[in-house]
Amino acid sequence: MFGFYHGNRPCNGFREALQRYRELVPGIKLAGPTSSAPIIETGMSIVDESGGQYHVLLIIAD
Repeated sequence: MFGFYHGNRPCNGFREALQRYRELVPGIKLAGPTSSAPIIETGMSIVDESGGQYHVLLIIAD
């Protein structure tokens, strides 16, 4: 689990997220088994702490 940018800077919209994904994916080796629970729980905590700010959680798994 990692952010797309150092310091966990958020992406500015889906286009930037997709562009950054395309930059990163060649260097990523996916391995299983995959459990989505930890990332979902982390995402829920981020939303809770943001005061209701809109977020998108993109999960990419093998």
